[in-house]
Amino acid sequence: MTGTLNFQGTPPFTLVSGLYMGTVTLNGTTAVVVSTAAVDASNIVLLTVQSGVPVGLPYVSAKVNGTSFSVKSTSNSDTAVVIGWVLVEHA
Repeated sequence: MTGTLNFQGTPPFTLVSGLYMGTVTLNGTTAVVVSTAAVDASNIVLLTVQSGVPVGLPYVSAKVNGTSFSVKSTSNSDTAVVIGWVLVEHA
């Protein structure tokens, strides 16, 4: 691709109003709870492996509005795997 890409005007909406992040370590047996008052049903939680080699796939297993969300893996073999998370609020 060559040439110039021009953006004009102002978007009519705000896509992101808040961003929160941290890490959580999988324990292989139960979901690990991340406490944050910023979570609600419309948030998006992005997960990425920071250290360790997971056997399964990490996923958000639950959200409790205004309290927390939980992260688990599809494999009970995933112990001591550190997962980075980013919580994105919709505007």
